[in-house]
Amino acid sequence: MESEPAGRIYRYKTVNYSLFSPAGDVLVCITLPSINQTDSYTAYAFDVQTGDKIFEINYGDNIYGAAFNHDGTRLLLYSRQQARVWNGDTGEAVSPWIQTGGKFDHVVFSPDGLLLATAEKSIDNFNVVRVWDALTGQSVTTDLVDNDHVFALDFSSDSTQLLTRSDQVRIWQLPPDNATLGQLTHTARFLSAARLDESGAMRSLNADEQREAWEAFREDSGNSLVGTAEQVRAQLDYWYGLSIRDGDTSAVQKHLQAYIRMESKVFGRAAVASTNLGDFDTACENLQELLKVFPDEQCYTRANYVMLLFLSGDLEGFRRENQILLERFGETTDGVIAERVAKSCCLDPLDFPADDLRMQLAERAFQTGSEEWYSDYAQLTCGMACYRTGQYARALELLEPLGDMAVPPHNYFMKNAKILAKFFVAMSHHRLGKPDVAQKTLQTAQKFNQFRGEIDGTSFIVYDWLRCDIIEAEAVRLLQTVDADPVPFK
Repeated sequence: MESEPAGRIYRYKTVNYSLFSPAGDVLVCITLPSINQTDSYTAYAFDVQTGDKIFEINYGDNIYGAAFNHDGTRLLLYSRQQARVWNGDTGEAVSPWIQTGGKFDHVVFSPDGLLLATAEKSIDNFNVVRVWDALTGQSVTTDLVDNDHVFALDFSSDSTQLLTRSDQVRIWQLPPDNATLGQLTHTARFLSAARLDESGAMRSLNADEQREAWEAFREDSGNSLVGTAEQVRAQLDYWYGLSIRDGDTSAVQKHLQAYIRMESKVFGRAAVASTNLGDFDTACENLQELLKVFPDEQCYTRANYVMLLFLSGDLEGFRRENQILLERFGETTDGVIAERVAKSCCLDPLDFPADDLRMQLAERAFQTGSEEWYSDYAQLTCGMACYRTGQYARALELLEPLGDMAVPPHNYFMKNAKILAKFFVAMSHHRLGKPDVAQKTLQTAQKFNQFRGEIDGTSFIVYDWLRCDIIEAEAVRLLQTVDADPVPFK
């Protein structure tokens, strides 16, 4: 069976892209500029049957994609830098330019033609999805930050949900139409950064008012999580991502605590957020729940949990849990586990005998890890144990090279570990009757510990810095004493 062209064959400059209207009666052709660049990228609309030109749109920029809404009354054109909606019958612009400073990869219409969704690489290099009002050009969501490049976007048939596909598929619940007047007011203030004053005039919000608008908007949305389990996860991912971006650790904690009801793995992240807020009791509870689900055979989470008991003031629980670690892992031949258990025990300011199991574990880690990636950490822990057993000269021998701040840290021995070693060096000098050297060393360690830089509110590295804080407090107490007697923790 042979087919013949229906209507005319269109030859109009160099056509780069073309599409039919939903009814099939209009053909839009996107043409390239001429060689002499006297014109621009242009969209031409033709009547399919007659071939007559209905309208043309001189876009100016490289048109990257085009789409009609469901009934053909609106036409979307977008480049990498901007997008705009036009009247599908006349070619007149019906929305302002939508620009973010980033580069659009995909732009799609919602089925009802009222919304646009964009996927872009933002100006600060985030993979961002956003939803816009197709007529006003105003965003109706804040940035939906996806960790991966977004390959496709699609609205649900009722336009209430947005699907994003990267290496995984996510479903985002869009703001409901049945929002209260208060919620709509919060949303409007947040998105416009403005409000009506007493005279009815529009006034821009100041910095404090913008923060209040954001908090009110987040409160409305964060407390109205609806839909299936996957949809709720998507909403929590969304709010969590915004809070991370804003550096709002309190909001991070709030949303992770909500997320815990959906996914046990986030207990760890919730514990970090609580730890950053100084809420060590909640952090302990989070890690307890995590350990119920994930036994932690490598003793990483357990060691952090034990340290948080110390910081929460539960010294009895701290020592009890360390004893459990010693009973469980006392015979281990795994150098990493031996190092973690011994280090956890060495946070306790009380001395122990040289033949104690804690010293044995530290020595075992030091010997087995001498050629391994964790060799510096094993040497640090062995030096800490030597200090606890009264072997101050050997502690200095092991720790002074590690605490040399002129030697840059590396991926397998971070800055916080060097500072921790430095605090033990200061205490060792004090124990050996060298108060001046000890004081100078302490001041150096304190300076580096103070100027540690900004720590991501969700990074597990916060635990390593807290170990520095624990030993700094002990060192300060010790060096305030006239003699070198041990100073018990209070």
